[in-house]
Amino acid sequence: MGRLALVPLALMAVALALPAEDDRLEEMRGKTVLVFTPHPDDDLFGAGGTIALLNRKGNKVYVALYTNDDKGSYDPEMTSQHLAHIRKAEEEAAEALLGTLKENLLWMGYDDGMLEYAPQPKLVEEATAVNCRNGDLLAEEQVTANGKEQVLKALGESATKMRQRLGESLASVEKFDAPPENVTTPSLEALQAYSLGCRATTVKTDYAAAIPFFQRALSLDPNFAMAYARLGQNYNNLGETAQAAENARKAYELRERVSEREKFYIESHYEHFVTGDLEAARKIYELWAQTYPRDLVPPVNLSLIYAELGENDKCLAACQEALKLDPGTCGIMAGRIVPLHPATL
Repeated sequence: MGRLALVPLALMAVALALPAEDDRLEEMRGKTVLVFTPHPDDDLFGAGGTIALLNRKGNKVYVALYTNDDKGSYDPEMTSQHLAHIRKAEEEAAEALLGTLKENLLWMGYDDGMLEYAPQPKLVEEATAVNCRNGDLLAEEQVTANGKEQVLKALGESATKMRQRLGESLASVEKFDAPPENVTTPSLEALQAYSLGCRATTVKTDYAAAIPFFQRALSLDPNFAMAYARLGQNYNNLGETAQAAENARKAYELRERVSEREKFYIESHYEHFVTGDLEAARKIYELWAQTYPRDLVPPVNLSLIYAELGENDKCLAACQEALKLDPGTCGIMAGRIVPLHPATL
């Protein structure tokens, strides 16, 4: 059975625990897939097409939902309990359309916004791996954090031990074992603000709304490299090039304290949007795509670079790859493909 990837939920909107072998999604059949999502609907916005594809190919998809999404209504008469009931019904109906069985939705039951807190004097983070085929416990690690500022460090140590228990090779663990506090930030509050900024950027594509969240993250941790990088990219998307370059430079200066994947992001965006060295950016994006073939950023941004370099066939190939990874990029990719190959759409 393939390994389950344990991902701290605050680091991304949706995480897919896929088999370790590098199968293409289109070719996966008969596998068990576990989706981690912070809120109901994050799985739908962030990975709905992927979930539908996996179900259609005969895979068994489970979705672990950490919170009940009981906050955020503008209705003054709406109670948290009723809102949670509505969100649960919406999630079940939407996942059913994607082919996911109701009994495969695993509700963790946390109130929205309360994941970072625990009722005990000490915060306890527990990492558990479950065999989704039969519910058997495969491995378990528990660690106690002496305060919420230590939760990320404790979770990182727990995840490392869990990966070893589940059979990941020592070489793989050592290569990709970047502790959470070095990958992003030792501050749980900064990480929470960063996650909200990423959600505003990727789910709502509201770049202006995302900026205050990244600024909040940086006020809590001035050495948060990826917050600078994301802030710079949001300014770039809004056409504010001076502020974009300033923040991209700060991220670049802090790049030695981040993970390999984040270093790809920071260095590629620095060369692409600050120095304007398209050849250097192209090489980084291409290596990133080879190292993490399921990441969407490399083919999307490579399509821009290939177009600027006049390499139209490569631009088309990058657009097609982006569409395979995320059909939701169709509108963006169409704007790049049509001028090059009008007959392809």
